[in-house]
This record gives sequence, C-alpha cells and structure tokens, in this order.
Amino acid sequence: MSQVSAWKKKAEKGIAFSSEAYGVLLVTLVSLAMLFRSVAFLSNFDPWYKGVTLFFTPMCYVPIALMGRLAPQRINLSRCLAVTLAFALAGCALWTWFFPTTMPNRYVLLCIADFLYNIARAWGGVLATLYLSHMRRPENLVICTCSGLSLAYLVHAIFVTVGGPMVFMCCFSVTLLLVMGTWKERPLFDALCTSDTPQNLEVTNPYSFVSLRSKLFTCILLFETVFGYASTLMMGSESFSNQMFIAIAFILLSLYAISHDGETRGFDEDRLFSLCGLTVLFGFLVLIPSHANADFISLALTLGSQGFYALLLSTLAFIAARNPSGALVVVPLGLGVSTFGSWVGYGFCQFLHILVGRGFTGDDAVVVGCFAFVIVAYVWVGMRGFSFTGLFASIVPVSDPIVTSVPSESSTFESDVIDLRVAEIARDTGLTPREEEIARMLARGRNSAYIQDTLVISRNTAKTHVRHVYQKIGVHSQQELIDYVERGYVA
Repeated sequence: MSQVSAWKKKAEKGIAFSSEAYGVLLVTLVSLAMLFRSVAFLSNFDPWYKGVTLFFTPMCYVPIALMGRLAPQRINLSRCLAVTLAFALAGCALWTWFFPTTMPNRYVLLCIADFLYNIARAWGGVLATLYLSHMRRPENLVICTCSGLSLAYLVHAIFVTVGGPMVFMCCFSVTLLLVMGTWKERPLFDALCTSDTPQNLEVTNPYSFVSLRSKLFTCILLFETVFGYASTLMMGSESFSNQMFIAIAFILLSLYAISHDGETRGFDEDRLFSLCGLTVLFGFLVLIPSHANADFISLALTLGSQGFYALLLSTLAFIAARNPSGALVVVPLGLGVSTFGSWVGYGFCQFLHILVGRGFTGDDAVVVGCFAFVIVAYVWVGMRGFSFTGLFASIVPVSDPIVTSVPSESSTFESDVIDLRVAEIARDTGLTPREEEIARMLARGRNSAYIQDTLVISRNTAKTHVRHVYQKIGVHSQQELIDYVERGYVA
C-alpha cells in the first residue's frame, strides 16, 4: 500500500507540474503578444495615433465584461475562437498590406488593424487568467506569472537581436494563446451555462463580487498610470539591449517575492506590492535629477511595473478561483483598468509636452517629482487599510442555495417553521418588516428575480435590502443564512 501511495503522490506531482508549466506558457504568450505588438505596431505610430490606439485598447475588454455579467450562457467558446482568430489574422494582414504604402489615410487603417489585433489579444489574456484561477496548486500562482513574464522578455530579446519578423510573431503568439486557452476552458464555460448570471447572483450574494469601486481597481489604475507616464518619458531612449538583464532580474524578484512567511500560503501579495512600489519609486528618484542613465532608469521602472503586472494576474486569478461565477466579469475589468491606466499616463505626459511646446516654463524634473509624489502618497496613505490578503479573505464563494433540513414550500408546516424561525431572528437582530420579508424568501432559497417580481422592487433596492439583512444577522451569503435558519430549526 505504501508503494501505491508513493506512486499516487508522484502522479499528483507530475500533474501539478504540468499544470504549472501550462500556466507559465500561457502567461508567456500573453506577454509576448503585448511585447511584439509594441515593436511591430506601436513604435511605428506618431504620438497622436498612438494615443488613439492606446485609448481604444481598454475598450476591447468592455464587451467581454458585459457579456460575462449579463449573459455568460451565450458565450460560445468555439465561436469566440473562430471570431478572435479571424480578427487577429485580419489585423496582421491589414498592417502588412497598408504599412509600406503612402496613401493619405493609411494610419486610420493601421489603427483599425491594431484594434482588431487587440480584440484577439484581450480575449486571449482573459482565457489565460481564467486558466490560472483553477490550477491544481494555486499557492504557486505568483511564481508562474513571474516565470512566464521573465521567459517572455528572454524570448523577445532573442527575436529583437536576430531581427525576426515581428508582425508574424504577433500573429503566431496570439493564435497559439487563443487555441491553448480555449482548449483548457471548456469545463468552466460549461458550468457557467448551467448557473445564474452574475447580475442576479450579486443581489443574493453581495460579498462574493468585487465592485468596480473597490480599492483594488483604484490601485491598478494609479500604478499603471505611473508606469504609463514614466514609459512615455523614456520612449525613444529605452534600448533593447537591457531586456535580457530585465528578465534575469525579474527571476530574482520572483524568487524573493515567494519567500515563505510560515503560513499556509508560501507568498505574501502585500509584500510583493510594496516591493514593486519601492522599485518604481526608486526609478522616479533616479529620473528626477537626470535623464543620463536611461537604461538603468528603464530597468527599474520596467522591473517594478512587470512585478505589479504579475501580481495583478495572480490577484485576478485568486478572485476568479474564489468566485468562478463572476470570473468573466472581474478578469476583463481588471485587465481593462490596467490598460486604461497606461493610456492615462501616456496622455498626461503628452499633455505636458504640449504645454512645454507652447511656452510652459515648468521644470520637467519638478513635474515628474510632484506627479510621482501624489500617486505614491495616495497609494500608501489614501489606500491605508487595504490589503490583497484581506481582499481574498473577504470574498465569499458563491454556491447554489441548498435547504437540507427544511425543504422549501413543499408543506404548510415546514413553511410555518421557517416563518417562525425568521421572525425570531428578525426580533433579535432588529430587521424591519421589509427586511424580514426578504429574509424569509432568502431562507427558502429564492433568487433575486423572484424577490424583485414578488415585492415589485428594483434590483438595486433588493440588493440594498439583502446587504442590510446579512449585516444585521451576521452572515455573508444566502447559503449561510439558510444554514443559520436550519440550525435554529434543528435545535
């Protein structure tokens, strides 16, 4: 028996390793699709058209988030694969055809080509993050994301050195990403087809979904804004020769970030966030007095930003693992906010350049210092009390409400028992008559649509009442409320 157990453990380790290796490969493809796009597409735009393309990049995530929230059952993986592959091929083909020409409107066509490519890239990034959310060993998420990004920089440095065809590499990387991501995500989408929509589940499970007003998205926006501004300042001075050093340093960063803290998880997300913030702040401090050492400044800023991007992917994957029903909402939202922050930083830097060109006499170093100080001060002071560990713990997994001890309204006696128990709870916790009525429906396993139709109230009103009910009783989900009522019934 001991030999059989040893073989089983070896088999489990092999499966876990293959799962992690697959995750590293997906993250590598996500980063390569972005890096190759920067060289093949963005570097050939003038500042105005580059701002246009960066503005429309976050828009690629909006339809995914809307469909994931309102009608995830209508998302067909095979159809999405065919459409996104067609967009990627069309974008690369348009770029190849119209870039060498001198026609007057070619930049408009090139923007369209970049937008089509970004649609495919956005869907591939969502699929890769969803795969990370159900890895067999989630404690290794950060090391997978760090390793994937490091490998991407290494591969990118090699292709830049040998002068490979960048447009072809864009098409190849995003095609492989889409195929591999679609192949592994069928079980998740099959489960989404049989569950309620996140819009309805959020009413009866308000603590299971991350709001767009969460400090997580504020943190993503501010951090990516800083890097978008800094990378625009370094545009044109950043050499590709340091990419190899960035990759090596990034591997060292990942090993440092996964230091054991003596708890069940082998890494600390907040420690990694602080390290990334300090690295970017260090880059700004070097940038303020002088622009001479551009490569060193670029190394610090790129290292810090990519460290935060690894943390971002891991955070979105953890949230999706806690609540798979809302994964198609929070993942595209997080990635979309990240790209929007990069555009804000780019736009702010270009705005300052316009002011300088029109006679603005401000010192560049002072502006950089003030901008960095405001952002960093808000992250460390305005976001006090926020932690990634606390965010993970606050998300309650969504489960279909199951009434085990007390069935729903199958008999008058059992229905009366539920009413009596809810009445006792309402009296002890101070529920209002409307809140007691909603608590009675929740205890019987009713969903949000039934509550809204029966009481003729809006979705937001129902959501507010449900949250008040949970706060007063001391539960966080509908299943917890059902269990609380059942325990009183059994007693």
